[in-house]
Amino acid sequence: MTASNITRWGGIAAMLGGVFWVVWSNLFRVSFEAAGGPFSDGLLMIAALLTLGGLAGLHALQGGNYGPIGRAGFYTAAVGLLVQALAALFLLMGSDAWEGTFLWVVAPVGSLIVLIGSVIYGAATLEARVLARWCGLGLIVVPPIAFYINGKLFYGSLALFGVLWVALGYVLWSGRGPAH
Repeated sequence: MTASNITRWGGIAAMLGGVFWVVWSNLFRVSFEAAGGPFSDGLLMIAALLTLGGLAGLHALQGGNYGPIGRAGFYTAAVGLLVQALAALFLLMGSDAWEGTFLWVVAPVGSLIVLIGSVIYGAATLEARVLARWCGLGLIVVPPIAFYINGKLFYGSLALFGVLWVALGYVLWSGRGPAH
């Protein structure tokens, strides 16, 4: 598969992942209880995995234009998304012993890893100058705001994170990524 195919498929994955983040996030607004069920856990797992596909598309597009900082951001965010998907998988399996650990330890740790990786990757995206500046700035600014608001003010604010991934996915899919 060529880099342009990976970029386009990554764009589709990012857009779908963003939609899943928005839907999953808004379950908290409808009902806190609905957010803990198998449907919600499945949405979270799919959102994390599709976002990982979008991240791979970004990496395929600009990976040759940034150095070790970009790779560190990519791998950090990828590990965080995998941790989130794994946490959702164990929640789907329904084990009560795992549920407490994954809900209160692994899921927030995975979110923190995604946050750190996104900020680092956003800085590398700005440095690579392959995408428009707003793409890098979005990866730097949106995840901290979305995760902070989600943890402090009200649930459902991770929809902002999803909207970012829909926009990034569209840039990848449409081929309008290069800043030239």
